[in-house]
Amino acid sequence: MGDVSSYYVRMLTNIDLYKGQTIGISIIFAWLALFTMIYLFVLAILIIRARPSAAVNRFMSIMLITEGFKVMTSWNMLYPFGPGIMPLVQYIRLIWYFFSILSLMLYLSTSSFYPVRFLRFMNRDVIRNNLYWSLPFFSALIVTWLIVNTGGIVEAFGGLVFVSCTEASANCVPELSLYPGTKEIIASCGLYSEYHPYQFYS
Repeated sequence: MGDVSSYYVRMLTNIDLYKGQTIGISIIFAWLALFTMIYLFVLAILIIRARPSAAVNRFMSIMLITEGFKVMTSWNMLYPFGPGIMPLVQYIRLIWYFFSILSLMLYLSTSSFYPVRFLRFMNRDVIRNNLYWSLPFFSALIVTWLIVNTGGIVEAFGGLVFVSCTEASANCVPELSLYPGTKEIIASCGLYSEYHPYQFYS
């Protein structure tokens, strides 16, 4: 735990935009995003509990859960995780794309509850009463189609590299750990000793 706390202290006290030392900002953003996600989830629960059978409550609850997951784009900055969690990172990235697609469909479907003239057909009860399950279904279908038709998660959504830098030196070669199927990248470690050792995902 001492190493983790010293990591946080080192990264948060060495934020320097001029030098490009922004991992501390990413850590702050990750923790704020976590609290935001929890708040949105609690709000979603309260809305669905208020009127669980109402179509608008189901819709808004799904929308809040979706936005809660979307806000956690940099969750891996909450803790100095090692390369062992790369499979988890990749699957969470997959879930994030699922919710991003779902979010687009949800915003387009708000016309079911807030009518727009040229989308008047969306006001039908048969549509609005089934949005809460049909939109996640179609989002999952699109993500599955992308993975199957491109040949895998890496081909559909990109690879993942874990970069570890032990010292500040122009001659320091960073250690790279690649998720299977990821193309190798050229990485550098930087020259500021107060920022080392550090690691990041790319």
